[in-house]
Amino acid sequence: MLLIVAIISHLTARLLYFLWIGRELRNATPDGKGCEARWCKFKARAKAILRLDALTFIVVCVLDQGSLNIFPTHAIYLTILSGALIVVGLYSKIAARQVI
Repeated sequence: MLLIVAIISHLTARLLYFLWIGRELRNATPDGKGCEARWCKFKARAKAILRLDALTFIVVCVLDQGSLNIFPTHAIYLTILSGALIVVGLYSKIAARQVI
């Protein structure tokens, strides 16, 4: 039951991010008035939603651990792979922050 709640919250966060970003980009006006304040507000909200998305993704991964026994493996290999994927995810978020 807890896994279902985590999956629903993750999908909701992802959908919220895509719908909100799309709406904000459609409503953007290149008039030059107050763009800095709007950009800061946009960036802060996007960051909060992305953090929620990342947190719910990690929770889903932890709760779902061991539910896919497709092939026999040792737990240590899956732990190393999971850690590597988290590092890659964090790196991509840090790299995206540097670009923005």
